Amino acid sequence: MIIAVPSYNRVSIFKDKTFKVLIDNGVSIDDIHLFVANQEQHDAYRAALPAELKIIIGEKGMCNIRNYMTNYFNEGDVIVYMDDDIEKVKTKNNKTFLEALTEVCEYLKTSPYNLAGLPPTFNEFFNKENGFKSGMLVAIGCFYIMRNDKSIQVDNVIVEDLQRTILCYLKYGGTYRYCDIMVKTKPFAPGG
Repeated sequence: MIIAVPSYNRVSIFKDKTFKVLIDNGVSIDDIHLFVANQEQHDAYRAALPAELKIIIGEKGMCNIRNYMTNYFNEGDVIVYMDDDIEKVKTKNNKTFLEALTEVCEYLKTSPYNLAGLPPTFNEFFNKENGFKSGMLVAIGCFYIMRNDKSIQVDNVIVEDLQRTILCYLKYGGTYRYCDIMVKTKPFAPGG
């Protein structure tokens, strides 16, 4: 499994939120790839995090780093993209987080569409669906899973998740929403 997380100037937020959520839910540290903007950021994160965590120097700026991550991995790899401030995860249908994450990654390896987003809410009352839905479903930027396609490059930081969704929809004819994982985060929080 490949998990890619961009972060900038938020060592303790990443460590206390996304990193902790992943480790506490059984994800191997070997699967986590943290992307930072420069050597200074690399050194700050390296000093606070376990030595075995992969920290990759990419580029500054959300669109730049997301494009860098896309180009970093192999064409066709299935990548879980997460923000650095995921506070909690919740699953449905008695699945563990790792089981649900593995299910969506395996599904994307052979599916006709290459992008799966999650429900835009942490509230199960508003997420009554189970499994996969397909159509033109926006993959919200805080957490999405994608079969890597290096031709999908975003250039608008304000709506980069919407732009990525549209590009995938135009190329593949649809996108997915995987309803069995929900995440809690604070959208539009400062930093990144």
